[in-house]
Amino acid sequence: MKIKKLDHGYLLRLELGEELKATLTAFANKEGIDGCFFHGLGGATSASLGIYRLDDDHEYHFMRFDGPLEVISLNGDISVSDGKRMVHCHATISGSDLKVFGGHVDEILVGATCEIFMDTRVGKIERKQSDNVGLHLLDLEDYEL
Repeated sequence: MKIKKLDHGYLLRLELGEELKATLTAFANKEGIDGCFFHGLGGATSASLGIYRLDDDHEYHFMRFDGPLEVISLNGDISVSDGKRMVHCHATISGSDLKVFGGHVDEILVGATCEIFMDTRVGKIERKQSDNVGLHLLDLEDYEL
């Protein structure tokens, strides 16, 4: 991975063969990043994307895609849950037929490159387990409209 430190975050370039979530988690651990939002694009040699079945078994169901793939859009955040940093992201990808698929990222192996802008101005973001939906959700204050 290559980086450029900015006033309010980082510009990252992941390289061929790096696994997206593992690389971002290791980077956040090394840099002490407890909260950020990021977006990016690039290419992949493979990806595993899924959907969470709230109405069924409260589990993620993943589908694997083999490349070459374009990572058309990547959006996510890094937060702290149970004292550990976690990467939560979604991606839109396409293959050689240009059909588009998207979902929750389980794994993306970077192809030629993956370029990411990470905005760390948000400060620490925490998550707590929600028994209602079975996921670690952002821990925010109640707000009534």
